[in-house]
Amino acid sequence: KVDMAVKSRYSIKIHVSDPAGNSDPKEFTITVEPNLAITTTDVSTPENADKVINLTANKGGADFFIAGGADENKFSLSGTTLTFEATDFEARDDKTYSVEIAANRAGINGGVELATKTITVTVTDLDDEAPTDIQINDAFFIDGQVILANDKGANFLLGTLSATDIDTADNNLTFTTDDINFKIIRRNEIRTISPITTIGDTHITITISDGTRSIDETFAIKVVDGSQFLLSEITNADISVRENFDITLPLYTLTNELSDENWSYSLLGRDKDFFDLAVSPKGVVAVTFKNSPNYKSKSTYSLVLKVSREINNVIGVATKTIAITIIDPK
Repeated sequence: KVDMAVKSRYSIKIHVSDPAGNSDPKEFTITVEPNLAITTTDVSTPENADKVINLTANKGGADFFIAGGADENKFSLSGTTLTFEATDFEARDDKTYSVEIAANRAGINGGVELATKTITVTVTDLDDEAPTDIQINDAFFIDGQVILANDKGANFLLGTLSATDIDTADNNLTFTTDDINFKIIRRNEIRTISPITTIGDTHITITISDGTRSIDETFAIKVVDGSQFLLSEITNADISVRENFDITLPLYTLTNELSDENWSYSLLGRDKDFFDLAVSPKGVVAVTFKNSPNYKSKSTYSLVLKVSREINNVIGVATKTIAITIIDPK
């Protein structure tokens, strides 16, 4: 057995002689050839564009054909040209597509040489989707309008902005407005530029950009008499507590001095089932853990407190998103 990596050429001298003592030597050289191998490497391609791949082998005269593979239906072959059809990045979670290629050629001493190789194409993401679903969070809405009391001063926080973009991380989205009454600071906080005292309807147009594409969304705002404002503001900040926090202690409280039977409270959000909500007769709302938190099991929670009130068959709703972080005791 010979190994080309160890030695690729061998020499041997043959002597031929007859009974009369005549002889004739001849030297022969033996060259070890490699086995047939497909040399095409794996490739990557941007989404939604055909990828043309040139198939090659370590020996000339090879013929190629598709022999199978998990995604063989995504590939076509003509001669030595393998084509991967345009595919959207979001088509599936696994962004790699593979096909098995076989090659054959006539051997130097007759017979056929064969080789196979799996070739993988990785689809890369392009920023080809615009942001969608712009929302003003932690604001007070009635019938789809954002409600703003006319007794709020400059720099009052109307709400925080969010949007969805499957191509772009939240922190890379940019919110802007050219409204004369409102400004956007700290990336997504909508605040008043100056006090808005005139009762009536107004609006704000928000532009969101992912760096490549942008969309506008206009929100209706109703400025109302502050003395008639239906809901107290939910102003508590996000919370950090140590592991094994005492479940008998309120994690979050909200005092509503205008409490009556028309008010209702509820917990929403992905982690609402980890918490209890209690409301005292004096309007003190308390949120507690159902079970003492464990840092190793879960280190962050997201909770939404919803407050609503009905007056004259009109329901006003306010929400507050609360982030709760468990502190590692180490």
